[in-house]
Amino acid sequence: MRELLNGLVDMHIHGSPAVAPRMETWEFLREMDEAGYRGIGLKEHFIPTTGLASLINRSPCGIHTEVAGSLVLNNACGGLNLTVVDAAWAMGAKVIYLPTVSAKNHCDYLKTVSNFGGGSLTIPEKPIRILKEDGSLTDAVYPIVDYLKDRPELVLSMGHLSAEEIDVFLPFALSQGIKKWL
Repeated sequence: MRELLNGLVDMHIHGSPAVAPRMETWEFLREMDEAGYRGIGLKEHFIPTTGLASLINRSPCGIHTEVAGSLVLNNACGGLNLTVVDAAWAMGAKVIYLPTVSAKNHCDYLKTVSNFGGGSLTIPEKPIRILKEDGSLTDAVYPIVDYLKDRPELVLSMGHLSAEEIDVFLPFALSQGIKKWL
């Protein structure tokens, strides 16, 4: 069975350090490396993972599995902020996620569950919606898409947007030449 994992890339892995309790990144990374994983994408909802990914990839620890860093455009990371996207790209980010835990769709869902596992955060999320009241995209979306279309190596994820938001955003982003999706 392990031979099926050889060369695999899993682009959505959560590890520690993190706001919510998570398995230690080194612990699962060693297991994945032993199983032959080619790479993983490290994701954290509240901080960019580009620095940690870079540190792991440069470490003399004997891990051969490549670690890709990411940025999630949640409130804790600056929201829909082009400057933080640029900084993450400059540090080697491979994936940019649209809002996840800060997405209005996600915040609305949390009203129906008792525990999200956000650790010890004390400031409530301010819901981010990428559509205006009239159903058009918010102004903050355009420069981010413009930036991404000039960096085709970056992968874009829809995060936890609503179906309505994705139905508007996706055709626009495709029309702008965004080709890599997660």
